[in-house]
Amino acid sequence: GRGVRANTARCDTSHHYLCSGGAFRSCEKCNWDICRTCFEIESLPTVQERDREIARQRYTLAKQDMEREREFQRQYERQQEEERIRREWQRKEEERRLECRMNELYGDELERFPANVRNPTSRHKNKKVRLKYTVWTQEKSPKCYELAEKREFDSSFETLEEANLRVDYVFYIWNCDFPDMHVDEEKTTKGGLHFIRCKHDGGSEQVVSACLSDVYEWMHDRPSGSSFNDDEPREESSFAKAIRSPGIANLNEKIKLKFTVWSSCGYGYGGWRSYSGPPKKEFDSSFSTIEEANERAEYVFYSKNPWDLHGEDRLTPDTDTTTGKGCRYLEVHPDGSYIWTVSVTKSGAFEYFDM
Repeated sequence: GRGVRANTARCDTSHHYLCSGGAFRSCEKCNWDICRTCFEIESLPTVQERDREIARQRYTLAKQDMEREREFQRQYERQQEEERIRREWQRKEEERRLECRMNELYGDELERFPANVRNPTSRHKNKKVRLKYTVWTQEKSPKCYELAEKREFDSSFETLEEANLRVDYVFYIWNCDFPDMHVDEEKTTKGGLHFIRCKHDGGSEQVVSACLSDVYEWMHDRPSGSSFNDDEPREESSFAKAIRSPGIANLNEKIKLKFTVWSSCGYGYGGWRSYSGPPKKEFDSSFSTIEEANERAEYVFYSKNPWDLHGEDRLTPDTDTTTGKGCRYLEVHPDGSYIWTVSVTKSGAFEYFDM
């Protein structure tokens, strides 16, 4: 019995987490067991000595726990440092490989690119505090059912010349990495900034360009998700004449005022027809204030809808909200039909929407 009980019995005294659990001494008559740790504590002659021993052992365990935690932290920091060194080595190797390839392809032509254009500093790479001009890139794949509209931040520069040089240099890098790539479109925007669109043999696209940094923010303005208005849509006749029938200056697509009202109408990806991306965003008009532009967007959504629905049959939008910049955004998508969208953006950003 003693051997079996020693292997199976558990301590009945249990000084919390000091207890070692298994039976060291047992009394079969009383059905009572005690582990070695608790036995040594209970064997001390006075309560004060037992309390001191418990406190001492708890302090020792706490020190061991702290040391294990410190060792774990040291090990984690070593791993992080090793990973940082590995990544830094890979980055330098990639830079060295790229530099060799660039020199092989372009030679003396690279001398026109200053050091901060080849390798932008932390100041140029700061996404939160951007300089005057932002260089951005974009990738599109025919395998993506919804073509990405997001432009990825590359760097920013204080001068137009530096931004354009960086655009050209990024294209040089792509040309090294993707031998199957060819230039599909190359132009200078109205603001004098370079724009290069490249295509691969498989049909995917890469774009690199630059814009004013405040325009870059507007290019990523998205619906906020909260409802704009729970009231019934306004009667078309309740809009001011300047909203219903904008003047020549408002309708001038070449010289736009501050805010542009745009619309788009087309099919989304449904899986049963060919899909080449979101429908083109069409210029409607432009206004000096965002309030006027938002009113015009509401008017256009209801009065110029592609189904010519008015009066009692007028549209009920699926989405009626504002963007992060405070621009009205209205959209409806009836089953099996077009997606009809009307919204507002800053005119400088509109130039880049369908590039």
